[in-house]
Amino acid sequence: MRRRILFACLSSLLVFTVFWTDVNAQTLFSYSGTFVRRKLARTQTAGSQISAANAWVTVPGAILSYAVPSGTSDLFNVSFSAECAKILGGAARIRVIDTVSGVVFALRPYDGGQAFCSSASVATYTGTWVRRLGAGTHTLQVQINQTGGVTAIDDWTFELVVYD
Repeated sequence: MRRRILFACLSSLLVFTVFWTDVNAQTLFSYSGTFVRRKLARTQTAGSQISAANAWVTVPGAILSYAVPSGTSDLFNVSFSAECAKILGGAARIRVIDTVSGVVFALRPYDGGQAFCSSASVATYTGTWVRRLGAGTHTLQVQINQTGGVTAIDDWTFELVVYD
């Protein structure tokens, strides 16, 4: 499913708003937040290879945690950027999952087939996700699922910006 994103930022009001919609305008998610509460980032320059086929595998080290205080909710704006290459064919799909109190769900957009890379040539790819999340300790993980071959990931950055 092809998606487009529209960003609107009113800096004078310190408001951050994200609208997701598919090309047929069938699905719309709208989130907004005010000031930045926290920014977390993890970067790794050592390469890794994922060879498991048709199974979601966490990218080694691509895990961030943040606790949302009781009685509140925060807007999570997440991005992952990496050099990626597919060895021996296939495609790599990507998602970011959140685990809180033992419950696991994917951040949006998520339709089970968000392509990340499929070329044997090394290139830098980026994905962005967003969701307003309630109280609890949230553990975010980047996961890759591939249709075949081996996925080589190198020089990546996983970033979380938390808005009020």
